[in-house]
Amino acid sequence: MRVLHLTTEFPPVIYGGLGTATGGLVKALVEAGVEAGVLLIGPTAGSGYGEFKPLPGDAGARRRRSGGVTIFELSWFQDLDIITRIVAGWRADIVHLHTFWLWPIAQAIRDRLGIPLVYTVHSLDRAEYEIGAGQSERVKAYASSMLPTVLDHLEHAQHLMAQLAGTTPRD
Repeated sequence: MRVLHLTTEFPPVIYGGLGTATGGLVKALVEAGVEAGVLLIGPTAGSGYGEFKPLPGDAGARRRRSGGVTIFELSWFQDLDIITRIVAGWRADIVHLHTFWLWPIAQAIRDRLGIPLVYTVHSLDRAEYEIGAGQSERVKAYASSMLPTVLDHLEHAQHLMAQLAGTTPRD
């Protein structure tokens, strides 16, 4: 099984809790024997920090291995054809979206490559749960306080996985 995580934060690029949560999940998957990759999307390829530089073609797309994880550092200004080509080359079985800001990229990957999409709601930002409504094969919420709001907006979702802090996931 190969799981490709789509995020704007992954250690050492951490602005808040998203990077910490994504880093922990990826580490746990690797320890469980799952092959994990990360599409780390930021203003510049090669780092979440830096000056904006438009990237022609796939120039600037960087691939590296760290801690058993394949990390693709890309700019959100790169063409969707290039991003989907990189994803197709890695042969992911599942794409796991961690922030609604990257929905257009996740949607292009799902639609062009037919890879199932899992979406985790990491906050109570309204866009976080509305973007997943009917768009993902699975939506995950990790806090009990999030569930009523998420459920209200996901009536068309095929599946909701609720995992409360400190509990076993339940469908």
